Amino acid sequence: MGAPLSGVAPIFAISFFGYSIGKKLQQSVSDEKLTPLQLFYAGAFSGIFTTIIMAPGERIKCLLQIQHADTKPKYNGPLDCAKQLYQEGGIRSIYKGTYATLLRGIIHTLLYTILKNYVYFL
Repeated sequence: MGAPLSGVAPIFAISFFGYSIGKKLQQSVSDEKLTPLQLFYAGAFSGIFTTIIMAPGERIKCLLQIQHADTKPKYNGPLDCAKQLYQEGGIRSIYKGTYATLLRGIIHTLLYTILKNYVYFL
């Protein structure tokens, strides 16, 4: 329970950092109000930041979860899994599935942005 809780704060900090950069890239002046589409783009941009960090952990987690069906597990834990993935296919193997994680991050940020900016005012 401690590992997920300790990872939430840094991931959200990175997400908000990416969101603020995404907004600033689209503004001509600092107090310019952005359109909903521009807010979506800023949110999608923040998803890129979090995906770079989350994708390897997601892949390792999934591999460890599906190995429980096997009689003899292939991996002895997260570090062993990461080590074997790197030995088998390098960094590409560790980041396999990144597009799915990125798509999930973009959709999550889109929904979060809509709820935060529009439902809040109801």
